[in-house]
Formats: sequence, C-alpha cells, structure tokens
Amino acid sequence: MKDLSAERARIDREAVQYLRNFYADSPDACLGDFHSGISVADKELCPQEYQIGLRSFKTLFRSDIEEHKTALWNMLTSFYSEETKFCEEDFAPDELDFIRAALKAADTTVNEANVNSVIKTKRLVLRAVGKRDRKIFVSHLHCDGDFLSYTGRELTNENLLKAAVPLRGCAYFAVERKADKTLLGYVGLSIRKSSATGLMDCYIFKEERKNGYCKEAVVALTDRALNNRLYEPVETVRECVYKRKKIELNAIRACIPASNIAAIKTVESCGFFREATIRQSVRNRERGWTDQAIYCLIKL
Repeated sequence: MKDLSAERARIDREAVQYLRNFYADSPDACLGDFHSGISVADKELCPQEYQIGLRSFKTLFRSDIEEHKTALWNMLTSFYSEETKFCEEDFAPDELDFIRAALKAADTTVNEANVNSVIKTKRLVLRAVGKRDRKIFVSHLHCDGDFLSYTGRELTNENLLKAAVPLRGCAYFAVERKADKTLLGYVGLSIRKSSATGLMDCYIFKEERKNGYCKEAVVALTDRALNNRLYEPVETVRECVYKRKKIELNAIRACIPASNIAAIKTVESCGFFREATIRQSVRNRERGWTDQAIYCLIKL
C-alpha cells in the first residue's frame, strides 16, 4: 500500500501547480493556493483572500482531473468542521453538496470509523455510534449506579474515560428501539486480530433493562460477526473515506465480573459457554479482589 500521507501531499502539490498554470497569464487572479479561506468568517476577516480562495476552489472543482476534487476534499476535512458557515450564494448547488459531504464525513469519523451496514432485528436497530451518542453513554455510565458491577472497577473519572474508549471502535453500535428511535445503549466487539477473536461488550441503560434488549442485540451482532459479515475500515487517499475489509473471527469472548449475575445470565442465554475463571483479578475499593468469568462463543 502506498504511503497515504505522501500520496495526499503529491495530490496537493499537483493541484497547486494546476492553479499556477491555469492563471499563468494573470497571476494576481489566483495565488495558486487552494487553502485560502472560503468560510463566512474568512470572507468577513479577509475579503480579498476570500475571493482568491473561492476562485481557486471553483477552478479545481470544475477540473476534469478527479484528484483535484480529492485535494479539495482533504482541505475541507482538515480545516473546517460541520458547524462552519459558508456563504451559500457564492457556491453552486453541487459545490455546496460536495462541501457538506466532506464536512459530514469529517464530523462523524473519530478514531476508527464504523463502515458496517445497519443491523436490524425485530425490535432494534444497531447503527454506528455518533458523537452525541457517546455523550449520552458516558452520562449513563456515570449516573446509572452500576459502574462497579458492570466494569469491576470503582467509578472514577479515569475509569469512566477508559470504559468509554471502546465506543470509538469500528465494531461498536448504538442500540436504538426501532419503534420510536429511542437510544437504549450500545453493543460492540473489540477486535483482537492476532487471535481472530472479538471481545463482547454490551450496556443497556438502567431504565430500559429487563426487556430482553441486551440479548437481542448480542445475538444479532454475534451472528453477523461469526458469519464473516462485519467489516473494518481501510483508509483511502481521500480523508475520512474508507474501503471495507472483512473481519474474520473464530470466537467471541465476554469477560464479566463474577458479581454481575445479570450479565452472566444474558451471555449464557445467547449460547456462550463458561471457558474460565480468572481468580481475584479485579480489585475495587468496596469489594476488594474479585473473580472474573470468561465466556466464549465459537464459530461452528
């Protein structure tokens, strides 16, 4: 695979050279740098540079060379966010569509992108986790009152942040009720490529429990994973745009504090078998050292 950073830099250089050649007879019309600001704020602060940037953008956008649009796309994802305001009257409709698409891609891609299609069950929709979802999840992890039994660790800011990190993974899904699109929690797999296994994680908000949602979500995800229908993202030269690569797993494991009886009953009902017990492996202030149960589900 080519070095993407070097490839992106080459595309930038060629786009700039194209602009210099295009405006060779009137150099003042374009500085040959498409990084000049094109937002509302740029127009207000530096109107002359804004016009140059706008002209550069339009010239590259109308070019027949596809890499010129890639250069623009990477500029947009690097310098702007979805909240950035643009003077819509200065752009053609297809130009605005392009800008919005680039900024949406940048805004929804944090660390690993979930490039999987939506998973639907009888009552649920499993979809990619968004930024707003993560804030809601962290709030529930903090306030539901069961952080200790769920993680085996005491509730501290450090442990809370650690518990939320996997939500950025490529195989983590927000669990949504199909009927009213209410966010119920999350389900996901942390992928261990070296052993072709996934580590199962599921959390349903306290007020939504005892409805079978966790089991329904876990069964749906494990079925897709063990049938090789989950994918990981592969970067492309266009930033925040990915190809898909199949994730091949032989087994899925769940590591559960032995005190979390509800979670143990759930994974057992999903077909997981108890593989091992790691004695006195998790320590917390209230209970001291506790065991951890290891459950496994294998590909048949």
